[in-house]
Amino acid sequence: MPLCKCGCGQEVQPRREYIYHHHRRGFAPWNKGLTNETDNRVALISQKVRVFLTGRPRPVEVTEKQRASVMGKNKGRVLGKDFREMRRRIMLGTHQSDEEKEKRSQTMKSKIASGEWFPTIPSYPYPKPNKTEVKLLNLLDKYFPDQYKYTGDGSVIIAGLNPDFTNCNGRKEVIEMFGDYWHKGEDPQEKIDRYAKFGFRCLVIWEKEIKSGVDVISKIQSFREV
Repeated sequence: MPLCKCGCGQEVQPRREYIYHHHRRGFAPWNKGLTNETDNRVALISQKVRVFLTGRPRPVEVTEKQRASVMGKNKGRVLGKDFREMRRRIMLGTHQSDEEKEKRSQTMKSKIASGEWFPTIPSYPYPKPNKTEVKLLNLLDKYFPDQYKYTGDGSVIIAGLNPDFTNCNGRKEVIEMFGDYWHKGEDPQEKIDRYAKFGFRCLVIWEKEIKSGVDVISKIQSFREV
């Protein structure tokens, strides 16, 4: 059997030369008192451990010139008491008082009322209809031409809601497509009532209705005849 490489003279199992489970309390390991600077073996082991844990080798020493170029004007800057207090409040989630929140709310309301805020709203992240919406759009174009257009790209906002399809021929009607996954457990009547407060009639069509072959055209026709 091979001997332990720490020099204690103990026999260990093959391929376990670096496992010192047989050492008793008080035994001084071979690397006691050694550092990366004084012993190459310790430095090599530290480097291997760093790569194993982080996947990155030991970082390269940064020169004073590089440090100055990175830090720039902030080098040696001492943060003031007000800045430290603000950062503490942000970390605690209480960085705004009730007065500040009310002031910000009034400012946003005035911008929305004047139309100043809307141009700064980013475009909708999904401007194109999905596959199910494309199927419904094709049905609308075929059986109800020039009556509905796709507005799920954020082009129409009613009561804070973005309808998927909106009537473009003078009728205050919208059609919402409810996906089986995204609208699971949702009550369509809540959205219908919300549109009704602003004079819009809403028809909700579920994704499963189109997949299962339900006569969606008859459903839309009954909705329009009311």
